[in-house]
Amino acid sequence: MRHTAAETLGVVLETEIIPRLLMAHAQSPSPSAAAASADLPDIDAFAGLAINADLDDLVRVLERNIAAGVPPQLLFARVLAPTARRLGVYWEEDICSFTDVTVALGKLQQLVHRFSAGGDPPARGKTILLAAAPGEQHTLGLAMVADAFRDGRWSVTEDIEASASSLQLLVRRARFDVIGLTVSSESTLETLPALIRGLRAVSMNRQVAVLVGGWVFAKRPELAETCGADATASDGASAVAKAAHLLDAHTARV
Repeated sequence: MRHTAAETLGVVLETEIIPRLLMAHAQSPSPSAAAASADLPDIDAFAGLAINADLDDLVRVLERNIAAGVPPQLLFARVLAPTARRLGVYWEEDICSFTDVTVALGKLQQLVHRFSAGGDPPARGKTILLAAAPGEQHTLGLAMVADAFRDGRWSVTEDIEASASSLQLLVRRARFDVIGLTVSSESTLETLPALIRGLRAVSMNRQVAVLVGGWVFAKRPELAETCGADATASDGASAVAKAAHLLDAHTARV
């Protein structure tokens, strides 16, 4: 069981979290001379802070680097992404508990939200609800996907601690073009078809498209159709592209 959990965490890190961090770096401008020579935080030390310190302590570390001229995207690539990997190693080697890793990754998620640069305002008509399927614990990847949609000028609503009833309430009260759901555990996969049917049944948009992601679908993308979804995506960039395709297809039908 422990091997399965460690494998799951590793796949989530490598297929969802770290690629998004590195993509943000690749799209950023070249660092200044001051940034290139900056004394970036030691990864082991930063991972220890992520486990043991308050979020404000982590914020102060990044703010010092930003004040020295280091772009946030560079910190994502050279500090946060390696820290995420290191946390996975700590879990595999019994250095810290699964709860420690989950809490630490949650702090990294909040850092990404706080320091991500704002883009252009969202375009009208492009709305998406992003949620972790009820019972899911891995939500950092979802935050990265949300940032990718915002970069693509979508209006994003997030619910990382959703219940089936709260999601149904959301789609009853607001019109979404796309619903995106992330699934990392096979046990959650068992309840996904009923969740998707329920959301479609009560959605204000009767033609709403459903996009799914997570390590389960990265390994077996054919499960998306079995669960009743319209498509699956392995990372933020492909999720934005597929959501746009689904929206265009719906517009063409109308």
